[in-house]
Amino acid sequence: MALAIAAVHVLARVSAICTSANYDSLTYAVAAWRFYSPDALAADLVADKPAGQALLTGWCYRLWPGSPSRLALIPIESAFLLAGYVAFWHLARRLHGTRAASLQVAMLVLAFNAYNTLDDSTAGFNVNENYLLLPTLVAVLAHLAMPDGRRRALLRGLGLGLALSVKQTAVGLLVAFLIHGAIRACRSGPRRETVCSAAWTGAGLLLAVSPLVVVLAARDWLAPHLYGLAHLSAEHLEPPRPMLPPWIRIVPLVPIAWWLLVGAAARWGERSAGRSEQTGSSPESTGRSDAGSFLWIWLTMEVAVLAMLNRHSAHYYQPLVVPAALLTGTGLAWVVRSARSLPPVQRARVVRWSVLVTFALAMPTVMSFAVEFQRRWVGYDITREAGEFARRLADGSP
Repeated sequence: MALAIAAVHVLARVSAICTSANYDSLTYAVAAWRFYSPDALAADLVADKPAGQALLTGWCYRLWPGSPSRLALIPIESAFLLAGYVAFWHLARRLHGTRAASLQVAMLVLAFNAYNTLDDSTAGFNVNENYLLLPTLVAVLAHLAMPDGRRRALLRGLGLGLALSVKQTAVGLLVAFLIHGAIRACRSGPRRETVCSAAWTGAGLLLAVSPLVVVLAARDWLAPHLYGLAHLSAEHLEPPRPMLPPWIRIVPLVPIAWWLLVGAAARWGERSAGRSEQTGSSPESTGRSDAGSFLWIWLTMEVAVLAMLNRHSAHYYQPLVVPAALLTGTGLAWVVRSARSLPPVQRARVVRWSVLVTFALAMPTVMSFAVEFQRRWVGYDITREAGEFARRLADGSP
């Protein structure tokens, strides 16, 4: 499974770099290079996005030999993505066990990379969502898997603040934390602990964004950047309209949707059999229920954010893949638990068919990866990278 995940990651990164659509990719790369340039101006920032990505990635150019290009960002982007996969696996393992978590990670990696790789209309390399994966999962891991206390609240705030400094659409996760925190407060009762936890989360958020704020303020960029960010962010929004996305946007989610249906069927079957009354009061069951309610709230917020955007580029779907993939653990864990009571031969058959069904549903996406990798790699010219970067620098600010 680890080899399959690594293969998908490499194919996706190569395909994303080699695609002819690289406007966003170049824009963020050039902005990152200029961010660490001594003669940079406030106009060199990407006006409609927070400058956190430039702060996180621009230092790579100080270590890159030769002419600057997008290729300098390959190690840092892959480091963020690979660390995000590990954080996802750790959280899924805590919630649903190792066997279920392994297949969950595979579905996440396939769908997440499909949305920033297989669409020719937009860049997929070095986009904001690739850097959002790790901080959002760190925040959610602290929220769901760490014991109550200051450390959990502080780590949750740090992850959330870092995510918001990369892209403002992370506000969906912030709203999910607020709603779920209010539900927890209503159930637990003591208000002082709730207020203390919220205060430490706010402190972590401020601590995470403070390096960016200090740098921008020291350069007198803070006020113009915040003004442009507030003004231009509103232009990306519109009233949500009830409409189904095109089929090409749904295909990467098919394996995930299948296991969501299996999980729903498992819960319905357990209620029908009267098992929920027997196990519903155990701490493990209560923890899974609490995590499940948060993940559904989070997924709803991500869908709402996507619905309000006036453009539906493929990589805008990446944030909703994460809670959806985590929710598949209910169905996967149910199959694993059911298989334990079977004889070894039947148990192996259940596991084998579960993997085969998942792979069959993912086959259209897997085949698309192979086709796009071959098509793009053949016509790719690595010497063109530095020239495109230089031309974008000469064009002026984004």
